[in-house]
Amino acid sequence: MNIAPTIVFLIFFTQILIFFVDISQTISKLLFTIFIIMIFVIYSFQKKKFRSWSFRTLNQNGAIFFIYYFFMILCGFSYGYNFEYVIVATFLVVPIFTFLIIPKNINVNMILKIVLYFAYITLFLSFLELFAWDKISFLHNYVIDSFGVDGTSRIYVDERLRLFGYFSNAVNNGLLLITGVVILIEHLFLKFRWITLISIILFIVAIYFTYTRNNYLSLFFALLLWFYIFNKQVISSKKLIMFSVVFYFSIIAMAFYLAFIEGNGSFDMIAFSGESSIQSRVISWVMIFYNYFLVDVFSLHTLFGYGLVQLSNGFEPEKTFWAIDNNLAMIYLTSGIIGVILFFSWLISAINVLSFSYLNMDMENRSHIRIIIILLLTYFINGAMNASVINILYLLPILIMLSKYTRKLSD
Repeated sequence: MNIAPTIVFLIFFTQILIFFVDISQTISKLLFTIFIIMIFVIYSFQKKKFRSWSFRTLNQNGAIFFIYYFFMILCGFSYGYNFEYVIVATFLVVPIFTFLIIPKNINVNMILKIVLYFAYITLFLSFLELFAWDKISFLHNYVIDSFGVDGTSRIYVDERLRLFGYFSNAVNNGLLLITGVVILIEHLFLKFRWITLISIILFIVAIYFTYTRNNYLSLFFALLLWFYIFNKQVISSKKLIMFSVVFYFSIIAMAFYLAFIEGNGSFDMIAFSGESSIQSRVISWVMIFYNYFLVDVFSLHTLFGYGLVQLSNGFEPEKTFWAIDNNLAMIYLTSGIIGVILFFSWLISAINVLSFSYLNMDMENRSHIRIIIILLLTYFINGAMNASVINILYLLPILIMLSKYTRKLSD
């Protein structure tokens, strides 16, 4: 059994269970973690060799950042957060570390096929939701149950259904659909097939009907990046990072501009009605900057953050924030400036090692590296208006594939 593709298959399968069988995320992640422990024990008894990790390769694969982030979440105990809330939140982060036990050989082709397979499943469900959600009792009940006591829903907004696939929201569905586009566009230009082209068009159509700006911008960025690096013999990591950072902060600037227009030309908080998602995001960002950075700039919170700070799983800590919707703001609030530094250290070092590895690779490995680079930087861009830092379903396959090249270079 090849453990890496098995792990990827299982993490997607748990999401299917969450959606169709109504198993909670906590239970599904518990089953997943138990499975990983069993695999680790079995491989240990079989005396399989696991690749060693150095501090450098751990940083390149994000382990240093994720371990630090994990312990900062645990610090929620010291800030008076609900015990059960902190335990559940930290437990849901655990599966991200499974890439650390991956043995010697990683079948990247198989991983990409599994991800694409599950992308096709969510594509099929998306079109089913588009044309027949109100006619299929399961989907109809799912949409109805998505409405909260305040009458709002994350998947039915402005009398339009945001296609959610087998997720609880359109953003995560869009990320998997974008992943499908990136994988297929690689296949298309390496070997043209009409079925591949038609599939790409269907994926893009489904992304459109998620009605999510985040997905549109992430898709646009991923396509721009792919056209930039395809057929290049040398990839400049500095240019990739600079382009990504400029694109990221351009999104932030655009959000402020739109909020300024909607606020009748004033950044006064009273001018913002808070009726639009752009307004609520900008208000939250401004409040975070003034109240939790400038005010506490000389406190330990600036370095180490405030622990876990956003509502989840029905628990509400004493100190919470609303509409963060930005990964850097979320990282800062949870783990402080140190967390932000470790995050960028991981991102930059990962792109550096992938760009360097790209020089001496064959066509197949170059294709894999392009996909990993695009998906990793798209994860960063998607966070400009989304606070999901630990998106296990999207991140784990990337981290597993990334580990093949970070550790190979250290040999």
